[in-house]
Amino acid sequence: MPYTQVDNSILDHTKDLTGRDLKILLCIQRQTKGWNRLSAWIPPSRFSDLTGIRTDHCVNTLNNLEKKGYVHRIKEKKYWKYFPSIHAKIGYQKRKNLPFE
Repeated sequence: MPYTQVDNSILDHTKDLTGRDLKILLCIQRQTKGWNRLSAWIPPSRFSDLTGIRTDHCVNTLNNLEKKGYVHRIKEKKYWKYFPSIHAKIGYQKRKNLPFE
């Protein structure tokens, strides 16, 4: 049976997360770790399709999750690349020779 690993930081802090937060985080986990990737381009409309949350609420939730440190993103061209944790983002930056923020 296929499965997706979930970061312990999500499971350890579920009391701090809303239902929308958790749905968005699990969506990012599925689109990254579920496909053995460090990151993924995920448009707001895709978040909406996968979670059932309105697109504008997805955008607000993503902004809040980034402020809380659960989600990291880098803008490449006109799209956002999402990372489920800081460790994945650092690994990506090292491979691409990008400066750390």
